[in-house]
Amino acid sequence: MSAWYRARFVAFALLLSLAEPASAQEVHYTYDADGRLIAQGPAVSGVAITGFAPAYGSGGVSVSIQGQGFDPVASNNQLSFGGVAAVVDSARPDLLTAKVPASAVTGPIAVVAGGKRAQSATDFVIFPPGTDLSGIVGRATLPIDGVFHPYSSLAGRSYALSYSAASGSYVSVDLNWDLCSGLNSAGLSYKLYSPAGDTLASGELTQNSPTLPLPAAAVAGTYTLLVSAPNAWNCQLAAQLDGKVSPDDSPIHLVTSLPFHTKRILFDVPDGGALGVASSDIVTMPAGGALVMSFNGPSGESAGSYACGYPGYGDCQGQIVYRPAGTYAAILQPYDSRTSTIDTKFWLTNYVDGGAFEPNSTVRTVIEKPGQVVRYTFHGHTGQMLRLITTDRALGPGTWYDIITGKSPAGDCIFDNNYYCNISAPTAPYDFAPLRYDGVYTLFYYLKSLGAAAPTGALTMTLSDTVDTTMPSGADHVDVTSTVNGQQVRVPILVKEGEDVSVALTDINSQPSPFYIEGDLYRPDGSLVTSIYCGTGWGSCFTTLEGAAPGSYYLLLKEADTRTRSFSARVWRVPFAEGGQLSINSTVNVSSTLPGQVVRYTVPASEGQRLHLWLDNVHPGPSGQQMNLTGKNPSGQCIFDNNYYCNFGTSSHGLYDMQPLRMTGNYELLAYVSSNGDQASYGTASITLSDTKAIPTSPGEWSTPVAADFQGQTARGVLHVADGESFTLAATDVLPTNTDGLLINLYAPDGSLARNFYCGYSGGCSMSVLEASAGAWTIEAASMNGYGNTFSTTLWKSEIVDGGALMPGVPLALSVTRPGNLVKVTVSGKAGDSFTLGVDGQVLGAGGGRAGISGRGADGACAFANNYYCDVSNGYTGTIGPLAADSTRDIYFYVSGDGTRAAVGSATVTLTPVH
Repeated sequence: MSAWYRARFVAFALLLSLAEPASAQEVHYTYDADGRLIAQGPAVSGVAITGFAPAYGSGGVSVSIQGQGFDPVASNNQLSFGGVAAVVDSARPDLLTAKVPASAVTGPIAVVAGGKRAQSATDFVIFPPGTDLSGIVGRATLPIDGVFHPYSSLAGRSYALSYSAASGSYVSVDLNWDLCSGLNSAGLSYKLYSPAGDTLASGELTQNSPTLPLPAAAVAGTYTLLVSAPNAWNCQLAAQLDGKVSPDDSPIHLVTSLPFHTKRILFDVPDGGALGVASSDIVTMPAGGALVMSFNGPSGESAGSYACGYPGYGDCQGQIVYRPAGTYAAILQPYDSRTSTIDTKFWLTNYVDGGAFEPNSTVRTVIEKPGQVVRYTFHGHTGQMLRLITTDRALGPGTWYDIITGKSPAGDCIFDNNYYCNISAPTAPYDFAPLRYDGVYTLFYYLKSLGAAAPTGALTMTLSDTVDTTMPSGADHVDVTSTVNGQQVRVPILVKEGEDVSVALTDINSQPSPFYIEGDLYRPDGSLVTSIYCGTGWGSCFTTLEGAAPGSYYLLLKEADTRTRSFSARVWRVPFAEGGQLSINSTVNVSSTLPGQVVRYTVPASEGQRLHLWLDNVHPGPSGQQMNLTGKNPSGQCIFDNNYYCNFGTSSHGLYDMQPLRMTGNYELLAYVSSNGDQASYGTASITLSDTKAIPTSPGEWSTPVAADFQGQTARGVLHVADGESFTLAATDVLPTNTDGLLINLYAPDGSLARNFYCGYSGGCSMSVLEASAGAWTIEAASMNGYGNTFSTTLWKSEIVDGGALMPGVPLALSVTRPGNLVKVTVSGKAGDSFTLGVDGQVLGAGGGRAGISGRGADGACAFANNYYCDVSNGYTGTIGPLAADSTRDIYFYVSGDGTRAAVGSATVTLTPVH
């Protein structure tokens, strides 16, 4: 016998010699081959195993088995380790020696001698070859009872804990960190061995990871957990069998009792089975925490997870679907260190088979408990265009929102045009992309919850197929009708080579009424051309296919929102009508005789031209809203550069000023009548296209007649202004003088509007510019308010006349002899001075309205105190001062007029000190 084994037997004998012998019992002593006492115990009759050493090892290790009643002939003793037969190397009545069989498993040592059988009270533990057995200081049984038991070990030494498990059973071990001593942050290291000594798992039990969900027992037998720590430790461990739940059972109440504690629940999934999982009624310590529920498959692979509790941390439900059969595990754990313990209900539900939900039918879906999914199937075919309408949505207080999703016959997402493959919070209609397969499709409906309460909900769904119609050969319209809530109607629109057509809707009738329909126009390849919206107050029920490639287009009609249940309408396909050439500075009468008919005109024009469109005499048909104009430049871009919608329309008359043209060539102008879809839309109008008329200008003072020869025409001219120049502009002899009036705009060199005035029935028919910046200024004359009338006038440009200084108490007679002219007079004063300024004795020409003065200080502010309009006219006075400092004020004398004739006149201006 080796020295190591002799030392172990001596230690074992010493321990036995210290034990108090049983009173009144015969004591049996066992000696080794060298005659040393190695064991003692009560005498028993027959065969018995009283001890063995070592207590653990691997295949090939020699073990001494102490006892009595053994046969001294080695071969007459039948010995086994964990039920695996072993060969006895030597024997005597109280001692057997044998090597552990290579295939031995953890279990008791048994012997049969003389027809009698005995086995050890404890198991021989099998470890992998090469395990350092000298580091193991003890072993014990770990009861599977869920109760914490104390265990301890020396520093750096291992302690073996064995537990018995049935095949397929799941055991979890918990470490009560609060009742531990001697552990550092690294915690308690562990290795798990199978009955055959294979290493199954390793890791650490720590303060933040105190639960060890052990792997499923592959075979029935004794499993061993070898635990150790760098320091001597004393801790409490508990082991328990994990619970198991079946689908649609009552919810499992899960409670964690330790910080970072986890719980595991097992459930079986049939092959391809579909189960819903969810958590509800979450209570955490501290309040407001969050949990994670993760799922593992039969081989330990991840099968999904969800996290919920904290706002924004997702929803408390998931699905186990399209998974292989086997036992799955749901593991509950805190989301992070903000959660100490968790109390919740865990739900496991079978999918509810809602049955067939074929196109053109309606179903009512009800969710009664968390995690429940209702599944429907329908038969579809390639190219089919379906629509899903949801109504009567009712969600319980525990519901966050609801989801519709699904699968195609190939297992792909049912919604080819939906990145997330779901309709979340379904309230709006959903249009499927054309189906790609023939076969059975699947729809799923389920709820999402944040876990505060068990969610419930219901929804009514209508699935409708698309109705296909055909426009008869040679016809310009077809009548269409939908019959099911949300149903779409598809109308083919054939475009021939070189043909331009318009598409319009009329005679719309919706149920209930009045609501709206939408039309989506698609190319032959299925791509969208444009959409139109039709109904009272919506859109124009009209679009065009101009310059389109030939082929079979189609218009897909549907309700614009869920308020419309069904509808009927008339769809028109009308070729363009050619109106010919529209010359600049001319007028044409346009007539659109069919709904949506487009009349096309060609306009030859040059780069830089500024054109004006005057639309007048508009007479729409019974449901026509207005005559509309749009168009393209020679490059095919919008003709209206400053118009986002590239459209100008009116129901009576209107003016549109185009930006300077950007190229030379043939422009295209399209005219059509828009409609709200009630009846057929058609109508007539006149179109006047005019160029901008030039206003002749020259340096210095000038007057020039200006006239607009066509309705809507504008006159423009360029003023070249020197730096610091001051000047006035005025209009006289304005015709017409009615309420249409005249508008004069003055633009600075940067294009911004600097000043303007109105003339004819309001305004002063003049304006001034003081100390202008140098550059090319633009003056523009047009009919006021876009009425587009023709007009004539005389424009005047005048320099400002210097009238000298106005002295206190010395009346100064001032005269305006040229329309719009100003006479500048200077008033000087010292700090604290105040003056009153008056205008009296005006004498006006035939076109004069009144005489007045206006003015400003050096800072550009009004010269008059408390005068909103900065103006003093005949018979009134204004106040200057008190002055803050020695300064001067410039005041300007003027005569206003109504534009009928030249406004000239005179008056006396007085300056009176205020004491």
